Amino acid sequence: MAQVRLDPAENAPLLAPLLDIPLPKERIPALASGEWRRRQLASLTNWVIAGAKVQPGVLAFEDLHWADPTTLDVLRGIAERAALAPLYTVATTRPEFRPPWGMRSHHGTISLAPLDRQQVRDMVAELSARHALARDVVEGVAVRTGGVPLFVEEVTRKRKNVSTTSNMLGTALADLHT
Repeated sequence: MAQVRLDPAENAPLLAPLLDIPLPKERIPALASGEWRRRQLASLTNWVIAGAKVQPGVLAFEDLHWADPTTLDVLRGIAERAALAPLYTVATTRPEFRPPWGMRSHHGTISLAPLDRQQVRDMVAELSARHALARDVVEGVAVRTGGVPLFVEEVTRKRKNVSTTSNMLGTALADLHT
């Protein structure tokens, strides 16, 4: 904490429980639960911002739409103060997600469109390079996934496994007949 110029006496007792660091009972502040939470979140936010002032940082969050309220509260504090430090924060969310903090001049949004059919075909070809899938299977993947890359990957992987299993079964059945 001294490296990022935060008072250890004030912040360590608040941050230690978040890091599973045991503290003697006399070091734990006697605060009402609401005040404890407010000060703990403020301390965590201060630590992130102070750390970024010493060493530029990147925070990455995936699927922020699934975040719990406490995580969103911490991110709200960071979002409101991020212009004070060289801190780059990036998060993926579903389009319907609206962050509980207001947009600032240093915030931005990048919306990604689904992949088009050719991009899906290219992705399926790349994912199934060793086990080429039939053209109608590739088209089925394009239709079923709506161009969402994660779904393209998952459906292709499943189709590849079905294709491999079918080939192994066919080979095994042919061996039985010979």
